[in-house]
Amino acid sequence: MNKPELIRELSKKTNLSKKEVGEMLATFTEVIKEQLAKGEKVRLSGFGVFETSRRKARRGVDPRTGKEIIIPEMELPRFRAGQDLKKHLPIKIGDTISERFVGDTISDNPTA
Repeated sequence: MNKPELIRELSKKTNLSKKEVGEMLATFTEVIKEQLAKGEKVRLSGFGVFETSRRKARRGVDPRTGKEIIIPEMELPRFRAGQDLKKHLPIKIGDTISERFVGDTISDNPTA
């Protein structure tokens, strides 16, 4: 799903116009960016946490020249899914999906 598709789905479910939903989504993402820039976490209970993590400086190779370079330390955005979100996702075993969460238990019957 891309941004326009998300806006369309939210518009249908909320009975708000696509323009209103688009503005709300833009504001939502802007607030998250501002909080992360301040070093704050954004917790959405049950859904997940937006936060930053620090990646240490490390050695790398410049693909154009093949020379070793130092990649500087950087702060990166990160999202950790909450328990409620995780419960709604299928469990992948190998390359197939053979089990799904049903409530708080695991069932071999994906339609259960």
